[in-house]
Amino acid sequence: MKRVSNLSHLLLLLLLCVSASLSEDGGGEVSENDITAEQTHPDQAGEVEEHEVETPSRGEEKAGTRQSDLHLQLRQLKDEIEEIKRQIQGEPKVAFSASLGSPQRHLGPYNTETTLVYETTFINIGNAYNPNTGIFVTPVRGVYVFSFSAFHHGTGALTGMSLTRNGHNIVSVYDQKSGSVDDMAFNSATLLLEAGDQVFMRLWANCMLYDDGSNFNTFGGHLIYPM
Repeated sequence: MKRVSNLSHLLLLLLLCVSASLSEDGGGEVSENDITAEQTHPDQAGEVEEHEVETPSRGEEKAGTRQSDLHLQLRQLKDEIEEIKRQIQGEPKVAFSASLGSPQRHLGPYNTETTLVYETTFINIGNAYNPNTGIFVTPVRGVYVFSFSAFHHGTGALTGMSLTRNGHNIVSVYDQKSGSVDDMAFNSATLLLEAGDQVFMRLWANCMLYDDGSNFNTFGGHLIYPM
């Protein structure tokens, strides 16, 4: 989008240049040749005027060449902008953001690792995220970015969770037992994924989270560009 905006500004600038060039060429300042022609003997005036009509001045030739070059550049810029628009419109739009949300509750601890289901969705463009399973399935091969947060409440609580791709932990957060009542952690990752890959959050065994209507625990991601 930034590239399209820059090209549009350049296109507008060139259009202004063309307009200014046409205005200058049409204005016609009095030249030395014109003054000479007016001072020529009446018997030679017709010959001088005929010569000026048949032979364009050097300034007119340069102006014509400049206008031709500007029109060619404008045509090339228009074609490039149209091609960029077609590419952008053809790219898939994929983005989601979700939260564990309300009601007020503690999740865990569980005896085994557990897939977290973020039921409250803020956005789900492309419907690649399933709020019933908590799993994001990549619709196309490309570069994606994901981020997540973890929050627990209560003295002595232990929290650990991982961003998982096809069952393999990629990045994690961890907070051990301490005297603090509330703790929060964040992490993110940029990944090259294949179509059909599954990405989800997994709570570690013997760990817990806390959430309510404040939406402390979130999970989201989007497609940066397809490959």
